[in-house]
Amino acid sequence: MDLEFTRNTDLGRYEAHGDGRLAALVAYDVEGSEIAVLHTVVQSWAEGQGVATRLVRHVLDDVRAQGGLRVRPVCTFVQGFVERNPEYADLVDAPADEG
Repeated sequence: MDLEFTRNTDLGRYEAHGDGRLAALVAYDVEGSEIAVLHTVVQSWAEGQGVATRLVRHVLDDVRAQGGLRVRPVCTFVQGFVERNPEYADLVDAPADEG
């Protein structure tokens, strides 16, 4: 599936659109020099197509391009993505405690 990625600052989320509709989103919150990645949601019709992985990669690439922000991965999917893709480890602060 071809995806178009956007950052919707009004809603505090990155979005992936495919087939003319919202396929997935990554919610975030920026506080100072930190971006907390809160959760990742994939629409049922887009599951199993690698949409979340591609969207998270886009998010982290965008954060890197902006410069100066640190990532706090609250979302367990993002935590796992960074563990599997160490080229993003330099962006990431320690995972947040959800307790």
